[in-house]
Amino acid sequence: MRETIFGVNPCDTGPTVAAALAELWPWCAEQAGEPGTLLNEAAKLAWLDWTGVALFGLGTYLGRAVARVAGDPRELVPQIRVAGTAEISRLALVLGTAAHAAELDDTLPDSMIHAGAPVIAAALAVGLARSAALSELLGAVAFGYEVAGRLGRALNAPPRLALHARGFHPTGVVGALGAAAAAGALLGLESGRLASALTLAASMGGGVLEFITGGGATKALHAGKAAADGIIAAALAAEGLAGPRLALEGRDGFLRAYGGRHKQVSALVQGPSLTTAAVVRTQRKYYACCHHCQPSLQALSDLLAAGKCRADNVAVLEAVVPTMAYYQVALPRETKYRPRNSLEAQLSLPYCLAARLVLGHLDPSAFERPHLTDPRILELTRRVHVEAHKDLDASFRQGRMPAVLRVRLTSGEVVEASAGFETGQFDPAAEKERLYHKWSRLVKRAISETQARELWSRLEVDPVVGFAEALRLL
Repeated sequence: MRETIFGVNPCDTGPTVAAALAELWPWCAEQAGEPGTLLNEAAKLAWLDWTGVALFGLGTYLGRAVARVAGDPRELVPQIRVAGTAEISRLALVLGTAAHAAELDDTLPDSMIHAGAPVIAAALAVGLARSAALSELLGAVAFGYEVAGRLGRALNAPPRLALHARGFHPTGVVGALGAAAAAGALLGLESGRLASALTLAASMGGGVLEFITGGGATKALHAGKAAADGIIAAALAAEGLAGPRLALEGRDGFLRAYGGRHKQVSALVQGPSLTTAAVVRTQRKYYACCHHCQPSLQALSDLLAAGKCRADNVAVLEAVVPTMAYYQVALPRETKYRPRNSLEAQLSLPYCLAARLVLGHLDPSAFERPHLTDPRILELTRRVHVEAHKDLDASFRQGRMPAVLRVRLTSGEVVEASAGFETGQFDPAAEKERLYHKWSRLVKRAISETQARELWSRLEVDPVVGFAEALRLL
């Protein structure tokens, strides 16, 4: 009997997973390119959110450092229409890194990937070179998210979390394939060559999670590298190159290498659906920190808005979170209760809750060095207790990231709130209003309210001209 891997015969000449993923492109192009559709609205919000966090990230130390090495976007963008693949991929490296630098980019809770940073960076870099219209860009964005989202779920869905269990950063691993899909679509690749781009990109992704405990600049770089590699994979596919035919599902392929021996092919090759589309299920972040911190912070914000607690009357904060969240934002204790740098603070739930109380916000400035040694924040951090509870794990396995926050006041009274960071919750009008508030806070450090409104409107209709104008203004 011939060996089969994931139910696939290595000698079979039938459709492959890469081919099935490539076939999603026409549907994404049609749905996301049509104004007013759910996919169009979701992709547009993803695009607008990305512009704010990327533009802000370009001004961070990490963003400036990568730009000095790979090229300043303000110099690359004006020449991008006559540039080659090398310059386009360098631009994507800078933009993808910048988009992940401030920990404000979007996330997919049911796979724990940040699709937008690499996918939109790749789509925009190629779109700038080809003068893509908004409808083309949004279609490519939806397609890239779909490829990355499906692979992320296949490899890293709770409770197994195969990528995290092996120490891999999901965004770096699957981001290259999502970026290759978006870039290949904008390059006009037909389905066979789109599949080839995915088989090539399957050997390009990577990145380890040691930054959780060891710090360093690698987390954001994983997103930038994935964006650049995706463009290179798509360009090589355009030249007729391809990876192994069964690069994803083969005996020694992508799924087995990163996920072990488990059957995940069926979910990867299912037909498209508006209700399960990755870009629709994507959640935006409104606090500049790890997505595992977001639900507890939302619960705290709800208590503050209701006038139920203040920084000066909090005795103890108890945050109850799923086991996976506890592992990432409560351990190791020595760095969570006294973070040494911005990244450690952004991955620390105790610090985030304390800083939100003391500062009244959790914008990127909350993680700048003066605040890391603020005695008020550090003293309050010591009053935060985080515990994992298995009752919340069931919700986490369903793509929801729940949290319960109990605050014991100095009076002895206990107040409580709960929140959930989940997929499938999407109200375009309400989300757009909230998103503009976030976006404007990120860009108004350099421009006026009137300029911000005008820039937002331009980005909504013309990504190429709008982004070039944003670079000039900011």
